[in-house]
Amino acid sequence: MAQKGIAGPKESLQGQNGFYNVFFQGVYDPTALTNGLGKSFESVGFYIYPCCGFTHSRIELVLKMVNEHELRPADIESITVLVGPISQLLCEPLEVRRNPRLMAEAQYSLPFTVATAIAKGKPRIEHFTSQGLKDPEILGISNKVGYRFDEACDLKYGTGYCPAKIEIALRNGRTLYGEQQGGRYGHPERPISKDDLTEKFRECAAYSARPLSESNVEKVIAMVDKLEDVEDVSEIVGLVS
Repeated sequence: MAQKGIAGPKESLQGQNGFYNVFFQGVYDPTALTNGLGKSFESVGFYIYPCCGFTHSRIELVLKMVNEHELRPADIESITVLVGPISQLLCEPLEVRRNPRLMAEAQYSLPFTVATAIAKGKPRIEHFTSQGLKDPEILGISNKVGYRFDEACDLKYGTGYCPAKIEIALRNGRTLYGEQQGGRYGHPERPISKDDLTEKFRECAAYSARPLSESNVEKVIAMVDKLEDVEDVSEIVGLVS
């Protein structure tokens, strides 16, 4: 792009309001950006769910709790998600996060995404559409979701690690406690499977602004699977544009 004359902000990294000062308080090592450039790709990660990465470990945990205890939405009295100073933003204002009006509000909402996991088994793109935001089953659960502050939940912010802690109070008087450490599914240390990545591509393709034929979608999957044998990658671009 630079060779074609497309310019960008010159101080986006090291300027007064650049990335390093904003996110690392001016303490940084710029060589980390280029170490292994073009050779090392081990840190590539993917999002399995169509929502903020901060919600993913909570989604994983609540699904595990629901499956382990064979919970139904009717069994649940309330849900408490423990949050740190950053993830707390995904719960406030609570009324908006419980009842999002826009796709972005839902994608950045812990109450809505946790409720979607419980109600639907897995958050999908359809749940964040204008129709999905009105789903009474999801909203019935999201309005039972609250939060409590726990600074430890965000201590590793920026690393891809986001500990999850959730409490589920049941109508029979029991309270279930769940906790998950480590990186979310899709983090470089917990790589997403090829089958799950392929499923996600098919789902995303179904919502393409320009409809893609099923045959083109399958051709892209096959070509990417054997990318080293593709002589001209513009063929792939042509199939999805």
